[in-house]
Amino acid sequence: MNFSRLGKLNDLLTNDLKRKPTIILDPNPEQSYRIYGTANDIIVGIDADDWEIPHELKPFVTDVAKTNISIEEKILKIYQKLCEDYTYDDNVLSYIKKNDDETFSLPDAYGRQTNSTWKKNRQKHNRRNCFEISRILAKSINEVIKLSGYSKNYDVCIIWDEINTHYFVGLACNEYYVSLDLDDFTQIKDLTRMKTGLTLEGIKILEDSFDKFGTVIKKFNNDRSKIAKDHIQKKIEKLNNEADKKAITSNDSIDSDDIMFLQYAVSILKQDYNLDSAGIYEYLKEIVDTKIGARFRKKVWKEVENDPGIGTRYTRCLIVTINDISYIIDVTKDNPSEIFRRFDEKEVEKQNSEVIPFTEMHREWPYDPYDGR
Repeated sequence: MNFSRLGKLNDLLTNDLKRKPTIILDPNPEQSYRIYGTANDIIVGIDADDWEIPHELKPFVTDVAKTNISIEEKILKIYQKLCEDYTYDDNVLSYIKKNDDETFSLPDAYGRQTNSTWKKNRQKHNRRNCFEISRILAKSINEVIKLSGYSKNYDVCIIWDEINTHYFVGLACNEYYVSLDLDDFTQIKDLTRMKTGLTLEGIKILEDSFDKFGTVIKKFNNDRSKIAKDHIQKKIEKLNNEADKKAITSNDSIDSDDIMFLQYAVSILKQDYNLDSAGIYEYLKEIVDTKIGARFRKKVWKEVENDPGIGTRYTRCLIVTINDISYIIDVTKDNPSEIFRRFDEKEVEKQNSEVIPFTEMHREWPYDPYDGR
């Protein structure tokens, strides 16, 4: 473990985040840490939970390590694979609380410091939060680097942005410094972007003098749309049925055009990509914000139907106003025609309403626990 490199990574991240993060290390490295160099003014911690590669992912990691491609391409392949295999568990957001000092807090038991029951329950589905997915990514990258024979050249850690209660991965070597965030909460997450043909935006090049890692990312992102509405527009333009294309892209009415655009977007996300509920929410939220305007939508919560005995789980939905008419984007539904539909906002005001205003969600811990299922 080269602490001089980690110190530089820490400085670059501090400048990028405008605050100092904590460098989190693997609690169970294969070999005891051998510390090279020194770093002043760096906060280092040992993770509260194990870094593990899921059993079903191990063969893929091994195969990638054996391929005759650059180490940067190998790391990107691991990153892509996790984006393809996992989805974001947005139920975790229903527990986050904003503190008086403008920081955020979250119960450690929701993915940061777990037990055997939690881990067993998580194996039953593919929803993961930042703590879980960052550990998988960090451990997988470490394994690829080790099997490729470059262990001494790279340092992999997790970055703990405690103010935002967020984990992501840091990568340091003599040639470049990179952060990798599959579920960056400031945009459509790469967990969704990868599945829907958008550019990957969660890999941030902090320093890369020879553009070595940057070139690999640029090559992957080539010919991919960065903005969700642009990608949907391209899909519309490729419609085989010219009559449908004319109807969807008609400029006769801005309002009806917005409705048709959202209807078509929902259809693509469900039928072409079979996207998960959290991904649909993020994707359509960006489309609403960029095509219609953020002031015309409201975030709400809705309970997800679960089998008896399973802890209550919530997901995010949107209420959108178009031409003074309210619609709901209800991601708990499977049928595209039910996901985007007209909605009476008075329903939210009723007692025991299925739809909960975003700011009114209040979950007490440990009195309202969730066991990971």
